[in-house]
Amino acid sequence: MTRSDGERRDSPRRFDPGEFAARLVATLQNGLEVARFGGLGDKAEPSPYEVVESGDHHRLRHYFPESGARGRPAALLVPPLMMSAEVWDVAPESSAVVALHKGGADSWVVDFGSPEQETGGLHRTLTDHVLAVSTAIGTVQAATGRDVHVMGYSQGGMFAYQAAAYRQSEGIASLVGFGSPVDMHGQFDLPAEIIASAVEGMGKLQEALLPDGIPSWATRLGFQLMDPVNTIRQRIDFAMKLYDREALQPREGMRRFLESEAWTAFPGPALRDVMEQLVAHNRMLQGGFVIDDRPVTLADIVCPILVFVGETDSIAPPPAVRAIRAAAPRADSYQIKIPAGHFGLVVGSRSMEITWPSVLEWLEHHERGTALPERATALVAGERDGADSAGGLDRFGRQAELAWNVGRDMLADAANLFEDRIGILGRLSRTIAPQLPRLSRLAELRSDTPINMGLTLEERAREAPSDTFFLFEGRAHDYQAANERVDNIVRGFVKCGVRHGEYVGVLMETRPSAVASTVALNRLGAIPVLLRPDAPLQAQLNVAPIDHLLADPEHSEAALGVYGDGVLVLGGGGDARTLASGLIDMEAIDPEQVELPDWFAPNSGVAGEVALVLIAGDGDHLAPARVTNRRWATSGFGTATACALGSGDTVYCCSPIHHATGILVCVAGALVSGARLAMATHFEPEVFWDDVRRYGVSVVFYTGSLCRELVNAAENRAEQHHPIRLFAGSGMPRGTWERVSHRFSPAQVVEFFASTEGNAVLVNLTGEKVGSVGRPLPGGADLAIAAWDLEASRFLEQDNGFARRCRHGEVGLLLAEYDSDRGEVATRPLRGVFDPADAWINTGDLVWRDEDGDYWLADTVSNLIHGAERAIPTIPIEDELTSRLPFSDLVAVYGVTPPGSDEEVPVAALTLRPGTVFDATAMREIVEAALPPDERPVAVRVLDALPLTAGHRVQKRVLRAARLGSVSEQASTFWLARDEKAYVTVLGGEAEGFVTVAGE
Repeated sequence: MTRSDGERRDSPRRFDPGEFAARLVATLQNGLEVARFGGLGDKAEPSPYEVVESGDHHRLRHYFPESGARGRPAALLVPPLMMSAEVWDVAPESSAVVALHKGGADSWVVDFGSPEQETGGLHRTLTDHVLAVSTAIGTVQAATGRDVHVMGYSQGGMFAYQAAAYRQSEGIASLVGFGSPVDMHGQFDLPAEIIASAVEGMGKLQEALLPDGIPSWATRLGFQLMDPVNTIRQRIDFAMKLYDREALQPREGMRRFLESEAWTAFPGPALRDVMEQLVAHNRMLQGGFVIDDRPVTLADIVCPILVFVGETDSIAPPPAVRAIRAAAPRADSYQIKIPAGHFGLVVGSRSMEITWPSVLEWLEHHERGTALPERATALVAGERDGADSAGGLDRFGRQAELAWNVGRDMLADAANLFEDRIGILGRLSRTIAPQLPRLSRLAELRSDTPINMGLTLEERAREAPSDTFFLFEGRAHDYQAANERVDNIVRGFVKCGVRHGEYVGVLMETRPSAVASTVALNRLGAIPVLLRPDAPLQAQLNVAPIDHLLADPEHSEAALGVYGDGVLVLGGGGDARTLASGLIDMEAIDPEQVELPDWFAPNSGVAGEVALVLIAGDGDHLAPARVTNRRWATSGFGTATACALGSGDTVYCCSPIHHATGILVCVAGALVSGARLAMATHFEPEVFWDDVRRYGVSVVFYTGSLCRELVNAAENRAEQHHPIRLFAGSGMPRGTWERVSHRFSPAQVVEFFASTEGNAVLVNLTGEKVGSVGRPLPGGADLAIAAWDLEASRFLEQDNGFARRCRHGEVGLLLAEYDSDRGEVATRPLRGVFDPADAWINTGDLVWRDEDGDYWLADTVSNLIHGAERAIPTIPIEDELTSRLPFSDLVAVYGVTPPGSDEEVPVAALTLRPGTVFDATAMREIVEAALPPDERPVAVRVLDALPLTAGHRVQKRVLRAARLGSVSEQASTFWLARDEKAYVTVLGGEAEGFVTVAGE
């Protein structure tokens, strides 16, 4: 074929035998040289450096030491774990240290060496590597007299982030990451527990096949298999050009490096740490990874961060790298995008053109105040790229909802719901599977089934000894250590004469020793009586007699004054101390010197036996509440199931251990699920968010109105992209619930209801009906709502004398079926309620059930307002006011008897949200629109605070006793006056106000 100008087009090139022979000879010669010497020509000389530090797990190189470092910004470069330190100096034309040196920086490199060739190198842990980087930072800072710019490639960047978090940015000028992922789950469209399960399976395979880790040849092969097409293309391209030595020479250093010199082994313990903490449980993003027994969070990073993002990086996808913004919300973070893959970020032409010039601009910006690098853009809060990081958290809620439906004759509906929401029916079995063993074990419990706290801890310690059990005051404690501590305390109790079946008072604030001693007594077969430091000790001992008393050091002398000699003291040990006469220091007992008696049978408790005693009530109305091992297990398995708890979760407990939520929900739920338990001695928003980030909290357990303190506090930067997926607990007011759901979305609220005695358990898992306590938990007791005469406080009997069951929407008494064969306890069960053979436990709570089968609390029997025409439940009134009034924070409605009357009228006491004022007109309008006449508060008291129990519930008994407060408080009391459009203030005292204003 010819073109119009007469020249031929697409004509084949003529074969030249001489040229072909020359190329063949050159190919053979060059190929032989590569085979014999590993590459073409002599290997380039490395840049000069000296080793200035040799630690147990690293060496610190200082490049170009003779040039002088005075006045130069210090850059510490960290390589990935399975790649040699030479990645920073591959060849003169592609060397990071050369580029930095020429640009005026002082280059230092962490060298982890080759683990296969180092003594103990294959036994290194993640902690070893992070501490090595931290040590190097301190050395460079001391040597240069200035803060250090820490830079890491791939996993080296992850080490840099972790070391900065561990040091809380001390000594660090800035962080630079090159293709360093933070969100390890974002690239997988799978629920977190599926990822964790897969990683666990891989870990077992690695333990069986490669217990010492991944050898260097395997790391090279693995890197190549991550992008096999590109690997094959590069090798074909090299082979096709092997005849052209001049064309291959510029990239020969990089090729030689990647083919043989780059790779080092990945130590087995470090691999297990990385896979478990960073991959399975995603703790780089979530927080709570453990370094040297310290929980650490990237949220503690406050220095500036620059990340380099490879637009075609398949090993560290852009969303995973950009997630540093969510993980470190207190740091100013920026990104630079490069049209390159993973390796091209730091080596090759793109890195020489873009990466290292930009790094030098970054150093100039921070050292001399120049402009940011031209290519740098700020990482913006809430930015989404690719996988939505909130998706995983939202899926947890869906999984919990599905788990709830198991066993409730709703499987078909649940499957349809799940398919509609997620679109992949195949996930159905994977979501149900983790919950079935829990529900099955709970359903099979009988009174003689061996189950107790001590046994559960022992099982965990045997299955996962190195897993973290609890976190407290910045330290992590694993199951093995916790179990050994419990065994030692058991021996201490035996030495002090405690026997099986005896009652032991435990007077302690929240601390590890409080948990350990409770479990130890349970293991011994004694019964811990969890005494409350906030209530008079003698009053508690009057209602719950004990055989021994154990106290922490802070309460020991007060206990001695009430109980007398022989008070046992535990906690705060380690150093020599002298206690007051009459106190017995259990920390001074050497457990190895205690011989266990023949009667001792560890963990012998069964479901039907009493596990512990709680002290319920307040003031002069204290009472013991006996909790069986079955009740403890019901709460633990129920909590774990309802919240879909797993080993990747960290649950936050700010309730005292002596409170039902602390011991029955937090401790029990964590123990039976393997979740980590983070304990706090007190609750305040600033401390809370620090703890959430440090421990990687995913589930927060609350009681009553606790969460008001969070929604009333100013926004905290640490709450951005928080890791919390659930707030779970009981008694959250409806208004607070709505505010929590809005402010901390996508976190959901899971509201429980549980009786202390018996096994009445209700759970609202979906959160769709705000204020509802949901439905009965599978495995709990069967429930019934009995028709109840609210005014007379008795059953509404039928003609045959039996009570009837309530209709939908009718308020009645909640009863839990009593079944002694299943290990339930009742001091005085009600018999013959609906038929002659039945037996029920009275919860004392009034509820109603809607047409969907969801339960709603109306009140307790003792808190009803006995009005002129009927008894009025208070909780529905409170729900209306907290939801509708934009200024109301916490509301309590109670009954007060006016002078000269026998009937009560409703009174509301409320606190205001920060920055708001009481709107008397809005109050009147909403009350008249939402409530029938006899439910409208006659008076509204606006107070600075309402009296609360230790469980953050309003003490209505105190409010009723105060009636309308003192005369001096009348200015903040507003009245529902006749013919007024607003609530009005009337001075002159309580009685005058009632008679003249509320007389109607």
